[in-house]
Amino acid sequence: DARSIADRIGAYDPERKNKKNKLTESGLYKVQAQHNGRVYTLRGVDDRPLTERTFEDKEAGCTRSVADYFAHKFADFPLRFPQLPGALCGSGQDPTKCIVPLELLKFISGQ
Repeated sequence: DARSIADRIGAYDPERKNKKNKLTESGLYKVQAQHNGRVYTLRGVDDRPLTERTFEDKEAGCTRSVADYFAHKFADFPLRFPQLPGALCGSGQDPTKCIVPLELLKFISGQ
């Protein structure tokens, strides 16, 4: 389940951004998002729940939580666990630039 994935990977720690995570030799996994089919590099797990992580939504012209954004933008994929943290899928310089709910991701096979 999503919580066990978060526990296994570990929360994002800026001090560890260049170090390997708990799971792999390379430190990174490829995951595919169910809501848009994109493949992301999983860099860790956020230290805040999706309901508390906010950003400036330029399309809507307001500040909103990641959970609220997914509820409005991807209504066909309702979140069952918005209280959990999200997966950090942004660049190596700033993994928090792209946060995806763990429950919408699946690991690419063969890793």
